[in-house]
Amino acid sequence: MSKLKKRAEYEAEFALAALSEPRQRLHRLNRERVELSEKMRELTEQSRRLDAIVAAVGPARAALTALDESLRAALSAWAKGAEPCQPKVDAAKRSALVAALDDAEAAAESAKAVQAEMAAEIAAAGRRGNALQDEAERLSRVVVVEEMRTLLPQVIAARAEANRLAQVFADARAEIFRSVPYGDTSYNESASAFEKFQRELRFAEAPAPITPNGDSWRRFTEALKVDAAATFESAQSFELAPLPPAPPTLDPITAAARAVESFATNSVMRQ
Repeated sequence: MSKLKKRAEYEAEFALAALSEPRQRLHRLNRERVELSEKMRELTEQSRRLDAIVAAVGPARAALTALDESLRAALSAWAKGAEPCQPKVDAAKRSALVAALDDAEAAAESAKAVQAEMAAEIAAAGRRGNALQDEAERLSRVVVVEEMRTLLPQVIAARAEANRLAQVFADARAEIFRSVPYGDTSYNESASAFEKFQRELRFAEAPAPITPNGDSWRRFTEALKVDAAATFESAQSFELAPLPPAPPTLDPITAAARAVESFATNSVMRQ
């Protein structure tokens, strides 16, 4: 089993070393983000365990309050003649409740102090995680450029094929009009056919209308922030979270009014 594990680790290291430098950096960022997320989860769970200690103060205080309220009610009834004997405080019970409340409050204060330390660690981990998230966003775009670059051979091949066909058409045109005297109308049929072909060729060469749709590439960048070795094809099954709504655009009048309001605080007006 250990040999299999060592082999798996070796293969993982080899695969990582084969990645581009941006992908390797992204891998390290992703790994640290996972570690931070796990740390935050553990600290949050530990802090929740201390909630019971903090919450224990309430029942301890309520028990002491109930005892004191019971004594006050009994004294009131005795003072009004409803009870023949003056009630006495149960000193042992009250002492035990006071001690329990003191213990609960002391434990709660300690628990709150520990929770405050944990909250500070969680906040620091969150800030670091946010910084890593921003860096991962930037690096994933670099990897997108790398992925685009892999398509260049297809562009070059397509351009070479287009050039080859252009040469074929140029040779054919030369043959169509070879030795045809200027103004000779006997070749009108071939000239007309060629003009029609030229129109068809221009239509075929016209670029198709392009409507940007970034979902496929967004799936790629989102997948990269989980697995730096993700491919464009494998990322297409990645589930996308909805994008936040875009901030509303200010109309020109409102924008101008806000610009005027800011004049009083800009550096030029303060001088």
